[in-house]
Amino acid sequence: MIWYAPSDLTTARGCFAPEDPATPEALMLGAAPATVPQRARAASPLAQVRPGAPPFLLVHGDEDTLVACSHSEYLGAALEQAQVPAWLWQVTGADHGWCRLLDAQVEEIFNRSLAFARHLVTSRPGGRGGVRAKGCLVNDLRCGRGVAGDGGDRSPVPRG
Repeated sequence: MIWYAPSDLTTARGCFAPEDPATPEALMLGAAPATVPQRARAASPLAQVRPGAPPFLLVHGDEDTLVACSHSEYLGAALEQAQVPAWLWQVTGADHGWCRLLDAQVEEIFNRSLAFARHLVTSRPGGRGGVRAKGCLVNDLRCGRGVAGDGGDRSPVPRG
């Protein structure tokens, strides 16, 4: 499960510039990502996608001003290509950290994310559940654009 996270530390997206030595990513890597491309690639979830990975729930605000939503879109597409079960839930009107959402909407994100994790842990022996509940796979990146809890989204996790 990934909430509004960067997935590629090698490519400029939104306000992220790999040449900037003052970004959180640069601080994590010890240098601007552009100056340590191998380290930046190794730290990028996008470069770690492999067939057989566990299912993913990607939740990202479509108005995120800190980490562009394209990070989740690209990661979702890579997971789909690797045939990894993945869902992209783009939350309409949400900025980074769920800013500009009502408390009830944030609570819905937390509850459905927890339900997703619980379903993975309990759905199959050994805890490796394949989430195939009602919802859309990432091959329809437009799925889940409804505001959390408005009934317009199509999360892999039933409400309740």
